[in-house]
Formats: sequence, structure tokens, C-alpha cells
Amino acid sequence: MKRQTLRLSMRTLLSLLTAAWLISFTSSAAAQPQISTASQRSDSSIRNAAIKRLLTSIETSETADGLKISISASTPITDAISYRSADRFVIVIPQADVSALQLDIREVNNFQMDKRDEDVALSFRLDAATNAELAREDGRLVINLHKNGQPAPPTGEIADRSSSTVGRNLNDLAKSNPLPIVPPTPAPQTSVPANIIGDIQKLFKTTSVDVANLDLSTPESPAFTVLGLNPQTIVRPASPREFATSLINGLDKNGNFQSGLAIDTAPYLLFNGQHVTLEDYNKDRLTRFLTRTQFSFAAAKGESKDDPTTKLSLGLNLTLYDAGDPRVYRAGDKNDVLQCFEDNLSLTIPPVPPVLPNAPPTQQQAHDKAVQDFKEAELAINSRKAEKCREDGRKAHWNKDSWTVAFAPSWISKTGNSSDFKWNGGALWTSYAHGVGTTGQLILHARFRNKEQVPDPAKTGSFIIQNSAFFGGRFRMGNPDFGLNVEAAFVHNSPENKPSKSTYEFSIGAEKKLADNVYFVVSAGSKGPQADNTKSHGFMMTSFKYGFSKKPQLATP
Repeated sequence: MKRQTLRLSMRTLLSLLTAAWLISFTSSAAAQPQISTASQRSDSSIRNAAIKRLLTSIETSETADGLKISISASTPITDAISYRSADRFVIVIPQADVSALQLDIREVNNFQMDKRDEDVALSFRLDAATNAELAREDGRLVINLHKNGQPAPPTGEIADRSSSTVGRNLNDLAKSNPLPIVPPTPAPQTSVPANIIGDIQKLFKTTSVDVANLDLSTPESPAFTVLGLNPQTIVRPASPREFATSLINGLDKNGNFQSGLAIDTAPYLLFNGQHVTLEDYNKDRLTRFLTRTQFSFAAAKGESKDDPTTKLSLGLNLTLYDAGDPRVYRAGDKNDVLQCFEDNLSLTIPPVPPVLPNAPPTQQQAHDKAVQDFKEAELAINSRKAEKCREDGRKAHWNKDSWTVAFAPSWISKTGNSSDFKWNGGALWTSYAHGVGTTGQLILHARFRNKEQVPDPAKTGSFIIQNSAFFGGRFRMGNPDFGLNVEAAFVHNSPENKPSKSTYEFSIGAEKKLADNVYFVVSAGSKGPQADNTKSHGFMMTSFKYGFSKKPQLATP
């Protein structure tokens, strides 16, 4: 009985032990995935909590054998990898952030940047004749580009592309998920692209000449010149504005009070300027000549009882040479407006991941908005840089060399009635200006005037007809906003049926910028003694000049 009881007890104990072992095994098997998942979450948390390196700059520089791209970051880049995908060279930088990145990319074909989870992928097009080598130099990542058959330039250390597990895994991931190649959106033909990256010809092809307009004082009106009513007798040569007006008041050289209005325009620039690209302007001499051609109209009336006359005139001004024209590209000139654009305007690639195929419309819309917001922010920065280029250009171009020729016919009504207008001869002249340092300009002027009807100094109310020759010089000094003028001229008059006479004229004046495109001019002087002792008169003329041109601005590409 005892033996049977003992056997029963042993069986019961074995059953209990077996059951306990089965329960323990089952519990252990069930708990194993929880431990693994917790471990994976811990590893992921550690990876996500890792401090990212900040990419601070990407710059390019020329070398003896090709091009060098330098990538700097807040910590040394030791685990980057690279590979070639079709015609593109791709560099993947693990655990990187681009929020503080500054780009200066030149001579790199179709450079793109993309985010891949926590990593940054950079790529650019590489032709079959060019090799790319990845290296490290003073803590920076360096890509050396050189032609096939030429050794890469020496660098501090060749980068190990698979020096870590991260690098190997990233390489595999990158090859299985190549960087999408998104063709750039072409800029409209009449807008100014903000993505000017080292290629001024792209700017030329898509930009109208308005982008380089400068707020410089408008030149004297040819129509006022033939009437002898410009405050400055010596005409300053310069390229004209699209549209300009001048109002004059004061005593003329015969001592009579005059008031008048002149309207000047460059019709080709006014009506077709938005279709004239910088490339057209720089390559086509005829386009440049037509753009600089100025027409003008003026009317003036005597305001005293001794001079009831009304005068009309037309003017044609041709600019043959203008070294200060901001629309002309002068490569390598640090003061050139377009060279300044090339050196300073740039657009970084939007750090927005491309939309994958078959993505929902909401994702595409969010992507497009992010890209547009980024471009608008970059455009605001570039616009400020462009305005700085124009302001520097004003200071550098206000007194540059230039040469013009002009012709102007005129008519006169001795009674002031519109029905009494008669031919009053015309004038032909030329002016040449030469810059003196950064604060001066010397202007030489020669003019011939024929068949002009002028008051007879010996008989009030009578007129005589005369031809005249005029030679003089003017010196300007100052800056784009304020200038002083000193003039001296020799005048030889040949009246009909009377002996010829010569005299000298002297004047001093000033010009002040009052507001954008608005200038005030004042000049006073007198004639010197004449051979026949004819009484001379002092003169003083004032003028307000308003020049209009389209506001220069960059447009969203």
C-alpha cells in the first residue's frame, strides 16, 4: 500500500514538474518578442536622439585640373558615402541638417539636394569625361572633379566610404532608392530668374533691360537746347530715359522772362523695352542704338510785354557711345551692375523632398506651396542684393565717358498766336564727356545754329536773322545726388546784313536730387564784353526734371 502511494506521489510530482516546465517554456517564448521590440525601440530612440551635424556651407573653387567642391559642417564628416547613378554623382551624408546651410555653387551642372529620412543626399550631373573623387580635408568633405586620364589633385586624406556600418547600410539604401531627378522649371521669357548661379548668359536670355535701370539725372532736353532755354548751356551727353519732362522758368540771355515745357522720350525703349533682353542689347548694335535714341518736343513763351513770342521745337538725340550704360555687361569690372548680379545673386535648392509618384494631391499641393514659399524668401534676399548693386552702380557710373550728336529744328510765332508760326532755323551739335576721377566730369560741346530770329537789340519789337557758332566746356563735380557746374563758352554770331560779332559766356549752377527720379537745376551767368559794345544781359534759369523708367525688379522664376 505504501509502495503504491509512493508511486502515485512520484507520478504527481513528475506531472507537476512537467507542467511547470511547459508553462515556463511557453512564457519564455511569448516574452522573447517583447524584449526584442523593446530593444529595437531603445536603439531607434538612441538613433533619433543623436545630435545631428549641421551642414554650414557648400562652396566651389577652381583647381589646376578641374573643380573642387568643399562641404563644411558643425562636426567632421567621416561617414559620408558616394556612388554614381547613371549620369549623376551622388553623395549621402548621414544624420545631417541643412537649416544653417550657405550655398555658393558655381560651374556645377544641375546641382540638387534632397532629404532622405535623417540624411541629406547631394547630387549633380557628371559627364562621361569627368571623374569625381571623395576626400577629407581639414574636417571638410571634398569632392574633386577632374578629367579622365588626369590624376586627382592631392588632398589631406581619401575618405573611407564604408568605414562604418552606418556607411555600408546607407550605401545599400541609397542604391536601392536613387535620388529622383526633377528637371528644373524654365523661367518665363520676360521675367528675371532668381537662380543666377555663375552663368550670366542665363540672365541675359530671360531678362529685359529694365532690370539694370539706374536713377541718374536725365540729360538736357535737345528741344530746349535749340531754343537756348536749358539752365546749362553746355549739353551733357548721356543715354536717355524712357520718358522725361522738364519745366523751365527764368530770364533768357536777352533779358526776357521765359517759361516752358519739354517732353523727352526714348520710344523704342518706352514701347518695346520689356521685350528687349540683355542678350539682345549686348549682342545687337542696332538694338542698342535704337534703345539709346531720344526724341523731344518743347514749347516756350515769353512772359513780358517786350517778348510776346511763342517758340516750338523738336529734337533728335543719338548716343554714339556711353561707358556708363548699366545695361552693358563688362565682365570682370567690379563696378559693373550686371557683373555684380553675377557675383552676388544666387538661389539655393529648396530643401523640400520631392513628391513620390502616385502621391495624393494634398501632398503635391503642400510640396508646391513649400517650394514657392522658399523661392519667395530667396527672391526677397536677392532683390535686396540687386538694389545694392544698382546703388553701387549709380556711384560708379554717374560721370562716365559718353558721346552724343543731336539735331533740332524750331518754329516761332512773333505774336504768340498759333496761326503765326514760321520756320526758325535749326541747330546741330555734338557733346563729349570725360570722367575725372570719381567726383568730376569734363564736357566739351560744339554747336551750329542757323536762321535764328532773335530780338534786335537796337530796335524794340524788331527781329533779326542770324547764324551762330558755339564752342564751350563745362566741369561737373559732386556725386549722383548733387553736383556743381562751371561753364565757359565762346559764341560767334553772324547776323544778316550786319557785321559779325563774338562774345564769351560764363555761368555757374547746381543740380540736386529731390526725390526718386526728380531733380532741380539752377544756373546763372552773363555774357562778356562784345566788339560792338552791345549791352549784355545777365540770365538765370531754373528747371525741374522728372525722369521716368520702369522700376527694376527681380521676378519669381
